[in-house]
Amino acid sequence: VLNDCKVAASDQWYLIRHHAVLAVLAEAAVITLNKHKEWEVFSVVKDSDFYTLPPPVRNQRGNRSPDLLIYNRSLKFAMIVELIVTLETDILRARMEADEKVAWWKEQFEECHYECLCFSVEIGCRGGFVSSSFVSFLKFIGMDEVEAKKYALMCQRKAFVYSQFLLDGHPRGYSEHR
Repeated sequence: VLNDCKVAASDQWYLIRHHAVLAVLAEAAVITLNKHKEWEVFSVVKDSDFYTLPPPVRNQRGNRSPDLLIYNRSLKFAMIVELIVTLETDILRARMEADEKVAWWKEQFEECHYECLCFSVEIGCRGGFVSSSFVSFLKFIGMDEVEAKKYALMCQRKAFVYSQFLLDGHPRGYSEHR
C-alpha cells in the first residue's frame, strides 16, 4: 500500500503524499531564495496552473514539469529538483526514474546557455529516512544546517503522516490535517 499498489497509483494516492511533502520543500526553497530577488522558484504544488519558464525554454506535451524549478535569468543558472517519496528499498530505482525525467529539462536549459544542476532528493515513505541529498540541496541554496535539518524533519513527519493515512484507508488525510 505504501509504494507499489496499482489501485493507489492509479487513483493518485501517492501523489497526495508527494505533494504534501513537496509543499514543505518548496516553502524552504522560497524562504531561502526570496532574500535574493533574482531567483524564481516554481513548484508543481504552488504553481500547477502557471509554470513560468525563461524564454526560449518550452514545455513539451507529455513532459511533466519538474517538482521544483529554480532559476536566475541574470546568472543563467537553473536548478531542477525531483522529490522522491518511496520505500527505502526503492530509492535507487526511483532516483534513476527521476534522472530520466529531468534529463530533457536539463538539456533545454543547457541549449539556452544556462548552467543547470539537477537534484534528486529522497524521503522514506515510512518516515524513517531522509537522504543526505535532501539536506545537501537545502544547504546548497544557502540554508544553514540547523534550518535544513528542521525542514528535513518536517518533510519526514509529513511523509509518515500521509503514509499512515494510506494505511488507514484515508489517502487524502483527515480534515484536521489538510
